[in-house]
Amino acid sequence: MHDLGFLACLIMFISMSVFCIAGLTSLPAIYNALDTPAKLNGAYWAPQVVGGVGFVLCGAMFMIETQEHWWLPSPGVLGWHIGL
Repeated sequence: MHDLGFLACLIMFISMSVFCIAGLTSLPAIYNALDTPAKLNGAYWAPQVVGGVGFVLCGAMFMIETQEHWWLPSPGVLGWHIGL
């Protein structure tokens, strides 16, 4: 639990699971049943925002993991660019 890479992967997994909810609700039969703005915001837009924030967070964690110091970027490392 103290490894930054493990925590980044865990956040990625949780974010992907939440983001899949938005993918399922984008199916035409389900999307058309969301007739009020509150239903649409709760079932479609909120999972996209939460999942997207999680993806950005885990990308930043992957970047920090490859750096020698947390405050010094490492643009010469391939893993840093993958996190970016």
